[in-house]
Amino acid sequence: MHKVFSILLFLCITILYIPNIQADAYTPNSKASFLIEVSSERVLYAKNENERLYPASMTKMMSLYLIMEAINQGHLNYTDEVVISEHAASMGGSQIWLKPYEIMSVDALLRAVAIASANDAVVALAEKIAVSEENFVTLMNQQAQEWGLENTHFMNTSGLHHEEHYSTAKDMAIIALHLIQEGKEKLLSYTSMYDSYVREESDAEVWLVNTNKLLRTLEGTDGLKTGYTSQAGYCITLTTKKDGLRLVGVVMKEPTNKIRDQEVRKLMEYGFSLYTSTILHQKGESVAVFHDIQGKPSTSELYVEDDVKLHYLKDSDEAKYDSQLTLLPYTLPLQAGQMIGVMEYRSDDGTKSIVDVFIKDHIEKLSYWDYVVLALSELII
Repeated sequence: MHKVFSILLFLCITILYIPNIQADAYTPNSKASFLIEVSSERVLYAKNENERLYPASMTKMMSLYLIMEAINQGHLNYTDEVVISEHAASMGGSQIWLKPYEIMSVDALLRAVAIASANDAVVALAEKIAVSEENFVTLMNQQAQEWGLENTHFMNTSGLHHEEHYSTAKDMAIIALHLIQEGKEKLLSYTSMYDSYVREESDAEVWLVNTNKLLRTLEGTDGLKTGYTSQAGYCITLTTKKDGLRLVGVVMKEPTNKIRDQEVRKLMEYGFSLYTSTILHQKGESVAVFHDIQGKPSTSELYVEDDVKLHYLKDSDEAKYDSQLTLLPYTLPLQAGQMIGVMEYRSDDGTKSIVDVFIKDHIEKLSYWDYVVLALSELII
């Protein structure tokens, strides 16, 4: 399933370009930049997007993807304990000063990676999953190959500089899309934290402060990853969600962190300015009908708990869309107000809105005597 999604994602990102604008209009100081709308995978802006550059700590997005995948597959739990190796404790750069043989939880290490970009923490998690950092890096490169990222190659889990450790603005955006899809709200709950602590209430307590300052200055921003080395310059992969519309923007090799933040902000604001929206359904409105011949009653309306809003490009003729209902696996009885599925709305330009739907009525399962009554009524008729 992941492989099919990867192929489709790569094809979509290759095809869905909007008309080009001046290449350096919003990010004149960056070496490369890229902007994409998440639900449609539509590219909104691109500049030198395939040029191989050093990604620095944006590398950790691939590490985080494999960590979240291991958690989702049941191979790792947030409460698992990790024994810190001498290798992990020896990492330079951003760190939380882990000690050899110290024990930390997966949750604490994830916070250290997502908030403070801790190199020692990401290596410790990599070793927990793959025994060694080297083995984990092999998994990272295999994943990049599976996604068709021909201009990406990793030499470590953290982004510490190496001549053969490189990626592109486009590839970083693709990794970000996969990371958001795999990690969902749980991942974003980590990357959106502005600060936290590890080793709370101990002499070795460390205050984690997010390297992404746009979390506090750009409304709707909830991730993803900054990066800096002297060779890479200042980099960031940013994701921002406004009114249900999510964008991912990447800038690489900026001269200062201030200019980096200014230019990626302009990039995101440009992206949001391309879209308008319409309300398809009001809060509480019925959007579909549930039907089960074994239910009593056999039908019930399905409704939404919030307004359903669909975004579309301003240059579209009108907000044309298709909708599709997907029911979750269920067993009768169903309780009134129970979430029973999702409704996906897709505009003609590919932008999607996915909302939960809820059942209006309590539905019992037909009893033996209910079946008898039904059979008799059919005979009478």
